[in-house]
Amino acid sequence: MQLNRKGSAFIITLSIVALVAVLFPILVQYLKTSDESAATRRRQQEFQAMITALHLEINDGVSCARLLGSLPQTINPTLLNVEQPLRINTNYAGEPGPLQDGWRSAQSDITIETVRIIVKKRSLDQNGNPRVVTLDWPPFIGSLSKYEAEIILTPKDLSWNPQPAERRIPIYINVLPLSSTAARIQQCFGPGSMAEACEAVGGAFDGVNSPVSLRCNPDLRCINSNQGIVTSPAACTAPYIASYVGNFSGTQKYICTWCNRNH
Repeated sequence: MQLNRKGSAFIITLSIVALVAVLFPILVQYLKTSDESAATRRRQQEFQAMITALHLEINDGVSCARLLGSLPQTINPTLLNVEQPLRINTNYAGEPGPLQDGWRSAQSDITIETVRIIVKKRSLDQNGNPRVVTLDWPPFIGSLSKYEAEIILTPKDLSWNPQPAERRIPIYINVLPLSSTAARIQQCFGPGSMAEACEAVGGAFDGVNSPVSLRCNPDLRCINSNQGIVTSPAACTAPYIASYVGNFSGTQKYICTWCNRNH
């Protein structure tokens, strides 16, 4: 009887050992897969954080001009819905830039495989004509062609679907034509920005040369200063000039107005 009990315990022990031998590799693989999934999610979150940070910068017309317009690069605006190489002049998280194909972070596992811009369509004015933005502040006084586009960054060795809206950066670009197939990005900004608000009402946004208070240049319409009615032309300072309103109670009245000199 005692022998049978020992034999039964031995068989149970062997069964447990065999079961552990079978389950152990499965458990190891499960833990490995879990670790890999967690690492993948962390890298995806880091990459999304990069795109979100860039989106905020690019949305601003001043920083966008520095990020995209300060590098010697051209695009072909006639190639609609086609990916074109792009470089972004930024030191993301304090790391050396620019962001471009093959950029790798020294602080994280992020590696960028490609940086692309896609020109979606030509922007139109209120009359349905191609929008031409004309700046009126030196040293650049001239016309730019306006397009709607988007920027896409693709990570390397990371499962990534670029289709969701939060993974794409919408942008307006005002480009200086260099030839029939090449143009340089001169100004840029995002939808809903102050720059876009300026151009939506007929202005031309200058995020490079104009003083802060004069970044919205007149274009399709003149801009009046916030001085209101004045009684002397001398009260209007450049770039505003006095525009006569009329004589009221024996006093000459003027409005300080800035109109685009190219129209």
